[in-house]
Amino acid sequence: MTPRLLLGVLSVEARKLMSYRVDFWANTLVGTLSQFALAWILWAAILTEPGQTVEGYTLEGIVLYYALVLLLGRLVSGPQNPTDISQEIYDGSLSRYLLLPVGYLRVKYAQRLGLLVPSVVQALVLGALYLALAPLPADAGASLGRVGMGLAALALGNVLHYLLMALVQLVAFWADNVWSLVVMVVFVSRLLGGSWIPLDTFPPAVRGALAWMPFEYLFGFPVDTLMGRVSPEEWLSGLATGAAWAALLAPGVRLAWRRGTLRYTGVGI
Repeated sequence: MTPRLLLGVLSVEARKLMSYRVDFWANTLVGTLSQFALAWILWAAILTEPGQTVEGYTLEGIVLYYALVLLLGRLVSGPQNPTDISQEIYDGSLSRYLLLPVGYLRVKYAQRLGLLVPSVVQALVLGALYLALAPLPADAGASLGRVGMGLAALALGNVLHYLLMALVQLVAFWADNVWSLVVMVVFVSRLLGGSWIPLDTFPPAVRGALAWMPFEYLFGFPVDTLMGRVSPEEWLSGLATGAAWAALLAPGVRLAWRRGTLRYTGVGI
């Protein structure tokens, strides 16, 4: 895909998402604030003593963790429909992409990046608002270097999430309904990826096993990196492990696409 075509797809998808600006911002604000308030109330009830910690998290630190997960999680998973690929297979609209002089999976990823552009703006605005109301805790360890490391981890998480969800949705070439499978994978990735519960709160044996799975590198790893809870050595090791998973998933996605298109009739279901 040429840079010009990539920018064109990015622009179209971003403008489509922003067609209803009030609805876009209202849904984000209501959803983010309600989830943040729920997390703050829950952990304030657990960490009732001044200076009390859970696996190294103070109340301020764990509130910051959830704020980052809410703001940056959308940059990993994207705001798009999690079944867009499978739906296009089912209704036959995949056919129009097959006529394009560019690979379908590349177009879908470019569309995904376009949908992330407004989310980046939201993350910056809401992040600035959070910092204005609640300054960083002393144990956050924020720095420009950490921001760069965190952005690299975030980009890796975005690629991993796309490959994982694409592989699951391509099962639609063989199955009549993949909705339940998609929901299961989303649930597992959120739970084991650190979106709902910080991974450091898991038992040590489970925590060690999770380090070898791809889910940690979706949400928990980027957020912990930004918070300064990951050493440079652990960051390099995490990037290597996440990149290895991406290298394993990418051929699987391509194979599923090639085999699946042999079965595709274009008439929909």
